[in-house]
Parts: sequence; structure tokens; C-alpha cells
Amino acid sequence: VTNVKMDYLNYFNELNNNKINLSLNGAAEICNRDMEILSSRSVLLRPKLNQKFHNELIPNYHYIPFDLDNNPKVQGEIILDTFNRIKNDDELLHFISENGYKWYNDNGTVDSNVKILTEILLNL
Repeated sequence: VTNVKMDYLNYFNELNNNKINLSLNGAAEICNRDMEILSSRSVLLRPKLNQKFHNELIPNYHYIPFDLDNNPKVQGEIILDTFNRIKNDDELLHFISENGYKWYNDNGTVDSNVKILTEILLNL
């Protein structure tokens, strides 16, 4: 454990060098880290989303969900069990990572957001 802040290049290298990356809810349910993981073609492992998007992020299609528990020990076991269940399933990991990456390109970039907003406004 270190308290030294990782620079951006090393952070993105870490995302890109791992097949699965964990994202936990912080101040909000979704954050930049989720988008960064999706953009890296890594599998996003995170609590099941309640937040809705114009084009939904679908559990077990775009990301691997897990349930939340108020007990930190139980929560750790849930995360570890989910990770252990998927970590060696290369076919599933490829399927999820490609779908997540496509979702990011269709919904998470500046250009895709402009396109979505334009379509919504034109249909008002």
C-alpha cells in the first residue's frame, strides 16, 4: 500500500494491462473510472447499476455486476467470488470487454454525446 498518487500515464497503463478492473461507487453511482475502464477494453467489474442512460449499460453484457452489502467483510467476499467466477473465462471476458468498449464508443465520447443530444433535440 502506498500513499503516492499515480500519474495519469501509469494509471491508464494499469487499466490497459488488466483484463478486469474493479470500480466501486463513490460520491455517485457512476464515475469517470467506469468510462475509463470501458474505454480501455477491460472488463468493468462493479456494483449493479440502478442509474439509467439513454442507451443502457446492460449487466453481463457491457459489464459484470455484483450485489452490494452493508457489511464490508461480506462485500469483499461477494467481489472476490464474482472475480473468481469470471477470471479464467476468456470467452466471457472477451465478450464483455468488446461490448463495453462498443458501448463506450457509442455513448461515452464527446462526439457520441453530441450525436445523442442532437438526436434527442431533433425528436422533440
